[in-house]
Amino acid sequence: MTPDVPAAVVELLQRPGCFLLGLHVSPDGDSIGSSLGLAQALKEQGNQAVVASEESVPTIYRFLPGAGDVLRPADIAGQSFDVALLIDCGGLNRTGTLEPFLHKVPVVVNIDHHITNTGFGDVSWIDPDAASAGEMVYRLIRKLQWSISPQVATCLYTAISTDTGSFRYQNTSFATLQTAAELVAAGARPFEVGDAVYEHKSLPAQRLLGYTLANMVMAAGGKFSYACLPWNVYEKYGAKDEDGEGIVSELRKTDGVEVAVLVHDTSSGAVKVSFRSRAEVDVSRIASRFGGGGHARAAACTFSGKSLDEVRDLVVAAVEEELSRQNRAE
Repeated sequence: MTPDVPAAVVELLQRPGCFLLGLHVSPDGDSIGSSLGLAQALKEQGNQAVVASEESVPTIYRFLPGAGDVLRPADIAGQSFDVALLIDCGGLNRTGTLEPFLHKVPVVVNIDHHITNTGFGDVSWIDPDAASAGEMVYRLIRKLQWSISPQVATCLYTAISTDTGSFRYQNTSFATLQTAAELVAAGARPFEVGDAVYEHKSLPAQRLLGYTLANMVMAAGGKFSYACLPWNVYEKYGAKDEDGEGIVSELRKTDGVEVAVLVHDTSSGAVKVSFRSRAEVDVSRIASRFGGGGHARAAACTFSGKSLDEVRDLVVAAVEEELSRQNRAE
């Protein structure tokens, strides 16, 4: 049975006030769509609501209502807020340079569906069975008995669609599809969302994908595929950090692959690792070993102070160890 929305969360949002909604670093469709959707719903109830992020909104999500109003941490310096809402964020440290501002807010609410969430915040609502944070926000708005405008519906539909791989992933449930249908009835347009998110890739992003596929390595008897994306390749193609998003899912599409990993440099100098699996391996376990987290089939972690090759060797060994352990168990 789907757990009910905690009364403490409902009570906080019923009070008029000024709300700060923070995005996690490298914000994805679920983080952005859920936060923009709830911010818009709060505004429609007469509240003040600000969405802030360490990074700018990726190009593919700038069609979303309110995306142009997302602020940087420096923009909110000196402002005071009653409640901070962190949605789809596994830990407070995942907000980057926004974190110091969050410590100044009297109440921090943690709404997430990652099983690896640290449980931070004054009020915490974690539902690992939810397909996306967008699904949880939809339930919250319904619990509050607020109407859902086309703007809110578009944001939440995008959140759900992106975190389920356009309803292709294992986390897609009856409740997920029912929620999506109700959001369409409220004004979300699947074609417009799908076209914006999935059908428009920049030329640098396409070239990064081509490079990655050409340099993909197969291991563990074909069960494991991985690739590395050094920053000089980003520079060669004029690519940005966001242009590497989604590539790891392309590696997983290879026949026979159970686990796919992309190890890539970032503009900050850190090395990010993205994990995907098909059905057997819980990659959140592997990511957690390196201070990351996520879901059983999709997870990530970030390394500082290590080279791309060093990170690759650590991660490849960990994945091969996990696959070997599973083989022994069988």
